[in-house]
Amino acid sequence: MDRICYPNSVSVVFTDSIPLMALISKLLRSILPLHFQYFGFWGLLCFALQGFFSAKLLSRFIDHRGYVWICSIFFILSPVFLYRVFYHTALASEWLILWAYDIAFDQMEGCDSGRRRISSLAELLVIAMSAAMIHIYLLVMCTIAIMFGMLIRLIRDKDIYHRIWVIVKGILYLAAALGTLVCLGVARSDQQLDAGGLTQFSFNLNGLLNPMDGWSVVLPALSAYGEGYGEGLAYLGLGMMIMTVMGVLCWLIGRIRKENCRIYNRSECIFLWITAVTALLIAVSPLVAVNGHMQFRIPYPEKIVSLWGIVRASGRFIWMVVYTIMLTSMIMLYRRFKGKKILIPLLLVLLAVQLTDLSGKLTEIHQKYTSEMTYSNLDETQVWQKVAADPKIRHIIFATDVTEDQGLMYPVAEFALDHDLTINMFYIAHNASMGAITESLNSSMQNLQDDTVYVFKDSSADEMKKYSQLFYYQIDGGYIGLLHQL
Repeated sequence: MDRICYPNSVSVVFTDSIPLMALISKLLRSILPLHFQYFGFWGLLCFALQGFFSAKLLSRFIDHRGYVWICSIFFILSPVFLYRVFYHTALASEWLILWAYDIAFDQMEGCDSGRRRISSLAELLVIAMSAAMIHIYLLVMCTIAIMFGMLIRLIRDKDIYHRIWVIVKGILYLAAALGTLVCLGVARSDQQLDAGGLTQFSFNLNGLLNPMDGWSVVLPALSAYGEGYGEGLAYLGLGMMIMTVMGVLCWLIGRIRKENCRIYNRSECIFLWITAVTALLIAVSPLVAVNGHMQFRIPYPEKIVSLWGIVRASGRFIWMVVYTIMLTSMIMLYRRFKGKKILIPLLLVLLAVQLTDLSGKLTEIHQKYTSEMTYSNLDETQVWQKVAADPKIRHIIFATDVTEDQGLMYPVAEFALDHDLTINMFYIAHNASMGAITESLNSSMQNLQDDTVYVFKDSSADEMKKYSQLFYYQIDGGYIGLLHQL
């Protein structure tokens, strides 16, 4: 993309714009309207795929179709999923995690003959490319799960040819993922992958019980440490929490009675444990906090912390733990009540509890997204009309960082799009290319051009005084300056 950070370019990967859909839309741009967005469609697709892949995963362990279908609703109603659908749509693709778990179980079982070998490899390559074209965080989570599944198979299987095939599949998976990222333009020399702030977005140790930001009408929200604590949301929902407690009690009762309580085979159990522990360690980050207080900081080497910073919103990795708990609880409950008439009624009661507990947040979301929104077009204001009519103007430069001032940044960016103008700055994940953007901004402000509109925030009065040669005009949220009068 070469118009939103002009004269630099940036990969669509760093704009949280779901590159897969952006690519499809670009191919169809000749038949799509200028004002078109695919986030609503993607959200609906994520609801469907969340249910499909949760049911597919559950079906590996549960042979009751009705039970599986109802359990899949819990995955759709999971706060960690719903929060992302209506806030950060690319990350709502958490069905990729469920799909990766299903693939990992396949890898442990072995897919080494005939058509199954081909379909297994094809599925690996598809999820690698899909995750890479949706969101890098989800790609990392999928890779953790799939690589652990392959590692367990390597250790367990003594057949040298099977081991070689597993290694080949692992290499092809990584090549497909990295190759896709390279094709999307990620391999740029000016990326700032570690943008700092690793400990600001961590998982709080109270996270599984904390219905932060009103996710429960029954339980009170607990305090949390850090300005970005919402990234570590891991609340299960009251219905799911009760199911988890019941599942554990059922397992303990079985152990006391010396019954066969195994719900996973040894390989599956090891896989889930090491995957969950790894995800938990990443999610907590070097800083360990409980409620609103930091307890201690783990003294990892600085190089490790810097590398860790690439996934600085580390709290998101708790999703893998949440889904492991949900899967295990559902299987434990099923094994205890299998064949009993109370099974489905009990599950429906728990689902009703889950819905009741989340009803406040669901109502809030419904009201927000069904309310009529008013929109102010910059073309309706006199100053911007004159800018649009000026044949000299080709570029818009934000003279100061506006990435946190979305009320100014987005309307100006849309105006630039509508009138075929460039802008020098936009929201970019991980501050990719921000070094080059800052360098270009400094150079541009030292060499003002007649074909450029310079945008200043309301708080930039002192900055504006430096450029007395500009003619200034007030706009909503700031001022614009030009070397000539409009």
